[in-house]
Amino acid sequence: MIFDKLVENVLHYIESRFELFKLEVEESLSSALIGLIRGSVVAVLGTAAVLFVSVGLANLLNHWLQSPYAGYFIMGGLYLLVMFALVTGPGERMLRQNVERGVQQAFEKRRKKTTEGSAEAKSQKPEVVNES
Repeated sequence: MIFDKLVENVLHYIESRFELFKLEVEESLSSALIGLIRGSVVAVLGTAAVLFVSVGLANLLNHWLQSPYAGYFIMGGLYLLVMFALVTGPGERMLRQNVERGVQQAFEKRRKKTTEGSAEAKSQKPEVVNES
């Protein structure tokens, strides 16, 4: 009788832990998907904004320089300089440090959230099963 209750409680515990694991995975996946969608939208809109501003500045430079193409070459050269600075030298180190810091902060936030949830679960009293 007691052994049956014990087995039942253990099975119930295992089922509860599995359900909790599924919910945590679902939450993690949904958070990652939301971040991916948000990042994609920001990237597309940011690219469009940079493109339009660049064309506008190139046209303005064309007008000032009285040339049909010089502004486009100037803007292209500017972007090549920026790309070169990001790929080599201090720009590359700065970019790497910022990405590494962002990834570490995301993992720390997730770890802190997980430990707070497990501490909260441990503080709750377990359900007492009546043996009669």
